[in-house]
Amino acid sequence: MEKVLSTKSQLFASQHDKAKKSWIDVRNTLGDKEAAIEIIRIQKKFRSDSVIYVALIVTNEMTDTPDFVVLGEGNKMESRWFNFYRNSIKFSIGNNISYDGYWLAISQKLDGIDRVYFSADGIYNKININTLWDPVKELSVIEDLELRIVSNTRELTEVHQVNEDRPNTAEIYGFPDFNLGAEFDDMGAVAVNRTSEYGFSKGIASLPGTKVEVEEIAKMLTENNWVGNIRTSAEATEDKFKNIDSPRLLHIATHGFFMNDIEYSDRDQSSSSHNDLNANPLLRSGVLLTGSAKAMILDQKSDGEDGIVTAYEAMNLNLDNTEIVVLSACETGLGEVRNGEGVYGLQRAFIVAGAQNVIMSLWKVNDLTTQELMAGFYQRWLGGMDKFQAFKETQLALKNKYNDPYHWGSFVLLGK
Repeated sequence: MEKVLSTKSQLFASQHDKAKKSWIDVRNTLGDKEAAIEIIRIQKKFRSDSVIYVALIVTNEMTDTPDFVVLGEGNKMESRWFNFYRNSIKFSIGNNISYDGYWLAISQKLDGIDRVYFSADGIYNKININTLWDPVKELSVIEDLELRIVSNTRELTEVHQVNEDRPNTAEIYGFPDFNLGAEFDDMGAVAVNRTSEYGFSKGIASLPGTKVEVEEIAKMLTENNWVGNIRTSAEATEDKFKNIDSPRLLHIATHGFFMNDIEYSDRDQSSSSHNDLNANPLLRSGVLLTGSAKAMILDQKSDGEDGIVTAYEAMNLNLDNTEIVVLSACETGLGEVRNGEGVYGLQRAFIVAGAQNVIMSLWKVNDLTTQELMAGFYQRWLGGMDKFQAFKETQLALKNKYNDPYHWGSFVLLGK
């Protein structure tokens, strides 16, 4: 089928050829003091409960083979150590263990390296390497080197053609009216159960902070001669969202969701959606727009849409000329981890849709510091700074102010 498609589709043929790239092609793109790291999660076949991680490391000085590090305690990395990492972030506990478990052995291969292109797999999709604290140097990784997250190190070999005539256009979504006129002040058990399916055990709260956030961003964009649409309240609909036409910037400030342990209400037990959710993790993560609470609780849709934009739906957006998608919402970087396939979630969906870069969160975020991070990033980026440098400098500025990784380390920047 691939051969037939490649003869009929120039685009498919070009994508198929990319798979032929080798580590040597990656090596040839690297400059001095740069390294590319590909993480591979391996499930050992002779023991069903045994997992190892391998880090393949390439620099421009290597001639025969990539260097590598074997991390043999994959089960601990994915359970006990990860739980400790998340709790240390959530409860602001000092953490010297995570660096040793996830990064020490790799860092020992990076002597003299200043910039790392990092392609994650497995549990590495769920932690922010930049937040790991080196107890010897007494520095976080973000202070020690520049880490750029890519979907695959093969991306380094691809020529990125930038459309110089691309207009500075933006689509901004925030402060959706989740209830859309319905009243849920006294939520019954059925209502709570239905929102709990999406991770909202106390209902879907309004987000007034996102209104301030998107209005400030819209003001900055206007001051820098950008043209855009700002969609808030009743205007932040799924119908408008699905008709976005490849803006340079797409910013979404709302609730994100990821169904980790799915629980179904009685109404879903006999429906086909029950099986669909089990089969396709792209249906289990997304963002909430106008009318989503009303659709969940009352089964009432607006304009034929439920306001729940899943990653599966986001994958079909037209983002071919979109430079960056900013997901200013909780846990938008998460999804089901599949061996060798990265994360099936919103980050994958927006990259597949054509976006060059995605900013997303790995844990529930603080409204105030999120506003500060977004404002700082846009000020630097719109002021002419490279987006990677702008993002890092903004995080460092927040770190100097708050220090706690919970505030400055929740967001990551993925892409080219």
